[in-house]
Amino acid sequence: MAETPEERRERLRAIAKQRVRALLAKPQAFGINQGSILDRSTYTGPRGGRYTQAETKNGVRYRRYF
Repeated sequence: MAETPEERRERLRAIAKQRVRALLAKPQAFGINQGSILDRSTYTGPRGGRYTQAETKNGVRYRRYF
């Protein structure tokens, strides 16, 4: 017997909630130095971008993405 649209929606919602819980349970490595793979001054951002931290002549810190 085929499931109704409401049953399908509920089943898919349950699967999505399980996936979100699994992702949130993983340790986050955003902004942490990934020195084992890259050199010691390269970091990984929250969306996977790589950057180095630098400082201007005025002392203002910024990220240099590449």
